[in-house]
Amino acid sequence: MLCNCRDPNRFFLTGDTAQSIMSGIAFRFEDVKSLFYHRKVKVPEVQHLTINFRAHSGILRLASSVTDLLEEYFPYSFDHDHTLQEQGLVSGPKPVLLHTCSPTELAVALAGKKQTGTMIDFGAHQAILVRTQEAKENLPRELKAAIALTIFESKGLEFDDVLLYNFFTDSKLKEEWRVIVPKSAEVDCEKPHYLVFQEEKHKLLCSELKHLYTAITRAKARLWLYESSDDHRPATWYWKKNSLVEELMVDQIFETGDPESRSSPEDWRERGDEFMQHKLWDVATKCFEKAMCPQKVRECEALRFYHDARNSKDKAEKRQRYLAAATAFLNCDRIEHAPGLLHHAAKCLYNGKRYEDAGWLYGKMKKFDDAIKCCMHSKKFEDVFAIMERQERTTSQIP
Repeated sequence: MLCNCRDPNRFFLTGDTAQSIMSGIAFRFEDVKSLFYHRKVKVPEVQHLTINFRAHSGILRLASSVTDLLEEYFPYSFDHDHTLQEQGLVSGPKPVLLHTCSPTELAVALAGKKQTGTMIDFGAHQAILVRTQEAKENLPRELKAAIALTIFESKGLEFDDVLLYNFFTDSKLKEEWRVIVPKSAEVDCEKPHYLVFQEEKHKLLCSELKHLYTAITRAKARLWLYESSDDHRPATWYWKKNSLVEELMVDQIFETGDPESRSSPEDWRERGDEFMQHKLWDVATKCFEKAMCPQKVRECEALRFYHDARNSKDKAEKRQRYLAAATAFLNCDRIEHAPGLLHHAAKCLYNGKRYEDAGWLYGKMKKFDDAIKCCMHSKKFEDVFAIMERQERTTSQIP
């Protein structure tokens, strides 16, 4: 772009530096600035927007503590200026560290004290975040009714209430977290032992901190942190020492305000649509079931079959999955009035080598070139001329 642009000085670049904090992303805006320098293009002063319109100050302060650690130990891993802390428009409660409690107590805390009975209802604006797919599958039964996502799956999403579940307990790093404990002569019986930081030895801590930042910033109103073991002590000690979190028993949560977990069918439908856009089929299906939208459930399941087929490596299995996806699309109630679903069905039949059926669907959609290609594959050459005649008639009718 710089080489082909007539006037590189008229570039206008904007972006969110927080995106480069996400684990697995190595992009830095500072690197972009260096490109301008080498092209001898004047780089104007960078303007920073420090107001966060999404989360309140309580959550932002905790997130900033993570970026401060990244800047201290891994300063070249992301764009950050410690003099420019993000500010929220409103103040809010500190994130809460939950003392060890039962899964049922956790579920009640997340859903609200007004819940009764064995089935605890969770809302469309609440989520449980875990580290891995395995951790999600192993969630206690009492928590399975809630929206549960891995931190990676939650990128780009936001929720009013977030429970970060066993982040440190399920981490492969244990002793390494002690590097964030400051070295001092202060007597503190709760303080973990100090560990000297060595960049090469502790480089995995960088991705862990980025992962933690991503999880924290998914919450807009309430953030709860729960650990079933003591592996969290270095981080939680650091946060408590800096007054960034509040340590509560489960029954004390309700004194800070009852979480609103009730959601309307429309809330669930909107959340399901959002998950579909992010290709999170399982949780999208759960949302549509709660929204009582059986048609959307079928659409979601069909799309899941389709993407499973695309990701399959085995040729025979791939073909069978495409055919299963085609059947699922054709079973959708409104497929006659949904060209996108019909196109997916035809594409799945084609990839499943059911060329004759795929050609019939393409012909129905007036996608004549695709229909002809299917006829050639199925050796139905006599049908090719019929389709070409139909295509010519259709074209001649266009004014």
